[in-house]
Amino acid sequence: MKDRYIKQVLAKYGLEYKKKDIVEKIDYDKTSLSEDKILEKYTIGESFFFRDKELWNFLKGYFEKKEFWKILSLGCSRGEEVYNFSFILNEKGKKYQIIGIDASKKRIAEARQGIYKFWSVRFMNEKDKIKFFNKEKEIYYVKPEFKKNVEFKKENILEYLNSTKEKYDIITIRRVLIYFSNEKIKYILNRIYEILDNEGILILGNGEFYPEMMELYKIFYNKNFTVWMKKTDKNLADNKKNFLDYYEKKGKKLLKKNNKERFYKERLYKNNSKEFTENIDKENYIEIIKDLINKKEYMYAYQLISNISEESIDPLIFKYKVILEIELNLNAKNTIEKALFLNPNDEELWNIKKIIDG
Repeated sequence: MKDRYIKQVLAKYGLEYKKKDIVEKIDYDKTSLSEDKILEKYTIGESFFFRDKELWNFLKGYFEKKEFWKILSLGCSRGEEVYNFSFILNEKGKKYQIIGIDASKKRIAEARQGIYKFWSVRFMNEKDKIKFFNKEKEIYYVKPEFKKNVEFKKENILEYLNSTKEKYDIITIRRVLIYFSNEKIKYILNRIYEILDNEGILILGNGEFYPEMMELYKIFYNKNFTVWMKKTDKNLADNKKNFLDYYEKKGKKLLKKNNKERFYKERLYKNNSKEFTENIDKENYIEIIKDLINKKEYMYAYQLISNISEESIDPLIFKYKVILEIELNLNAKNTIEKALFLNPNDEELWNIKKIIDG
């Protein structure tokens, strides 16, 4: 019955049902599972201020081009990204309207409050913390002036995109599309195209790429391909072949430099499937995952390791998976049990289990 209800909730929001993810992320021992609890557990809500600092540095310069900005953040979680925009635009003396959309009632409530703990501000310098927050003990409160012209809505992303008639200069949907099927991704990208103003920009998470984008958008800022500009004529898929050729050459060049993890990551996103990674041997997989963890690219590492953990009996694979689930704020209980079953003599695993069990 719970399985059926979970499936219904995910279907309501257009989220792809994956039995493996459901078992790992949602605690079946709970006597009741609310809709919000399912959404909160199934999607990763962990974020922090000025994530991907290079992107925000780019936007600081980009915002000089005009005086008024209308911005939409899809899957805004607890609001860090929305307030990032507000901090920068307010400081530059620009006028703006920012809307944050998320399906989780709890996360939207937290975003409206604008109250954060140290973990969310851990990469900010002290000067900016003082500038943007009021601090009491170890709690950070977004200052009132940065809440003006900011609105948070508890909405189904698909329903919002289907109904809105607003136009936006910037739309962000970072690390959100991974929860949707290919069919839904195509619909979302098309609707975003329609509600973006001419020369509006779309911001995805680092490394996110979907081939369908080439018919609608052109690369605007090509560091990890995170920023795309709306094409004025979506029938002009002029650059698709050249771009994919460039993508392939870039991957081979990186491989020669021993940056294997970057090459595999780009191929994974290019193909939008695990077909390529199925042919990577174990030694390379471990090397790639370790490199990604060292670079704190936890999402990519987790996607890679999930492709082989289903059929693997290697305790090292499950050990890394546990570490990644902890970093991504996922339920690691099932994975730690598997890891200990495969290697009960690993003291580090037992210490990790103590942390997980509280």
